[in-house]
Amino acid sequence: MEPGISRTRRRRWLLPALGWIAVIGFLTYRMSPDLSGRFGAGSVGTMMPAFAAKTIDGATLNREGLLGKVVLVNFWASWCGPCTVEMPAFQRLYSEQRDSGLVIIGIWTNDADAFGMRDQLRSGGITYPIVVGTTELVNAFGGVNGLPVSVLIDRSGRIRKRVFGIFHEEEFRAAATGLLREPSAAR
Repeated sequence: MEPGISRTRRRRWLLPALGWIAVIGFLTYRMSPDLSGRFGAGSVGTMMPAFAAKTIDGATLNREGLLGKVVLVNFWASWCGPCTVEMPAFQRLYSEQRDSGLVIIGIWTNDADAFGMRDQLRSGGITYPIVVGTTELVNAFGGVNGLPVSVLIDRSGRIRKRVFGIFHEEEFRAAATGLLREPSAAR
């Protein structure tokens, strides 16, 4: 035993230290996707994954059909308060800019039946495409640790921005408008 430190004193600081280590570990785990997205690591800068998915209205969406457009992929759930807060802003910009090449795709991550939500979404004014998020689709975009998560993709299919949490309207408008102004890359 070390001189001057009793077992009792060692135990007094050991438990709180282990508690702090657990808290810091948890916070690092929860924040690491956000930090990596903000600092350009992770999937920012990579190409949009190949995928094919059916919307709740029966249309098929795939990567090839989205090239040449600016695309926002938004992972959300009906139980997620911040998700429902940002949806009207997405709808406003979608209504204003869809003729300029903006596409918004909502990826529904609930376990419940999204097709039952179709009428509720439409009566709430949400007209952009909603897709049921399978595990494969969610993982293709890098997975999500929390909701909402938004992925902004340029006309060439490159992921330019990942936002963890609410994508505020002003920030979304500025980012999408900037990408819409960029020339289309040759396919």
